Amino acid sequence: MLAISGLVGMFSKQATDKLDELFNNLFKTEKEQDKTDSISEENK
Repeated sequence: MLAISGLVGMFSKQATDKLDELFNNLFKTEKEQDKTDSISEENK
């Protein structure tokens, strides 16, 4: 159990980096969306 935990801990950073890259590629949008809060701008 300790050996498996050690192996998982050694590669966790690489695994999360690879998952981040995968999800960024899968859910990529073609254009950058405007993420400003339109409600806050109307109140100004």
